[in-house]
Amino acid sequence: MPKFDPTVTISRGSTSINLGSDVTDDGYILKQGVTGLGIAPVEHELSSIPSGHGALLRHTRLTERELFFPVFVYGDSYEQVDKRRDALFSLVDPVKGPVRVSVQSRTRNSDVRWVDAVYSEGLDGDYGTDFGGCYQHIGLTLKVPSAFWSADPVSRLFQIKPGVKPFISKSSEFFPVILSSSSVAGVFAIRVDGDKPVWPIFTVTGPGSDLTIEANGKRIKYEGDIKVGRRITFDTAAGDVYDKNNPNGELWNRVSLDTDFFQLEPGVNQVKVTFTGATEASLLELTYKPQYLTGY
Repeated sequence: MPKFDPTVTISRGSTSINLGSDVTDDGYILKQGVTGLGIAPVEHELSSIPSGHGALLRHTRLTERELFFPVFVYGDSYEQVDKRRDALFSLVDPVKGPVRVSVQSRTRNSDVRWVDAVYSEGLDGDYGTDFGGCYQHIGLTLKVPSAFWSADPVSRLFQIKPGVKPFISKSSEFFPVILSSSSVAGVFAIRVDGDKPVWPIFTVTGPGSDLTIEANGKRIKYEGDIKVGRRITFDTAAGDVYDKNNPNGELWNRVSLDTDFFQLEPGVNQVKVTFTGATEASLLELTYKPQYLTGY
């Protein structure tokens, strides 16, 4: 059983600092007292009932959160502690933008969950009672704009019109291709990991025409032909439609006025795809970031 669970990694690009409960050569220990890994702060909008008691709940939203990490920095000498503290300064420098905070439970054997955060306070240079030359106690606070935690993106590749033989994609060989057993009359059972709705990214590869993607009572409709090998992306999170030659909104004139980008719910979603003239080479690629209420 670890002394503290979970472990935390703060990173920017290829540079990272690991915070755990065990003494290592890294020189950083995460102490008891971490806050902010659970449910984000919540706001409720209530309206009083004029003719009765209590109130009506109008709206609930989760807001931005703060993460607090009590960090113990230590070394064999003053100089070593200075270097390790300076490395932490450089990593979380707010002028450089957000850092990624990744969390993993060692007792629950769970996947890594992460948020992007910006430095708030704790590294203002307090060398009082928490500083001992060969060690320093730091209370690091980061602000997180997102209410939910993300996991690494999940990608799936489907044949829109499956054939009797497995399809091998030369461009996306690392994606599993789901064959006819996963679709009935153009309806795909797509499982979404996590415990919160996600905004999917759909990429459709031709040939075919008059594409429609439907789920949860909403639909995306793209009118006209999509030639063999052409890939068109519908990014529901960004509210964008593009391909490699038209990245700046040029394809919106092909999107129907009743198109309504939708989220997918946790668990199994029934997604219907209509693509006239589709062949075994016509593909639907789905990518999304699983979303979680808490960090672990």
